[in-house]
Amino acid sequence: MNSPKVFIATLFLLVALLAALFYLMPDEPQERLQAEVVTQTLTQSLDGHRKYLNVQLADGSQQLLSIPPRIDCPAGSIVELSTKMPITADKARYELVQCKPGKQ
Repeated sequence: MNSPKVFIATLFLLVALLAALFYLMPDEPQERLQAEVVTQTLTQSLDGHRKYLNVQLADGSQQLLSIPPRIDCPAGSIVELSTKMPITADKARYELVQCKPGKQ
């Protein structure tokens, strides 16, 4: 490696390889939990519709989730969420699995 071009190319290749390995590392195992829907909000913008659920978790905290606009999950419904704790993040990530009608 007497040439700076070879050294720099090798360095970039190693950085790209490490970034690819880091990106492909699996998340922590998923857990399932249930929460109650507090509110459902549909917003409209120039690029389409977005729907958000504000849910109350079992520990009393609230979480805002983005869901597909076609899903209807009114307040009072029970949702099943999958939770992941990525290696690279400090907070858990929640995703909607299904919405069940609750007591209205």
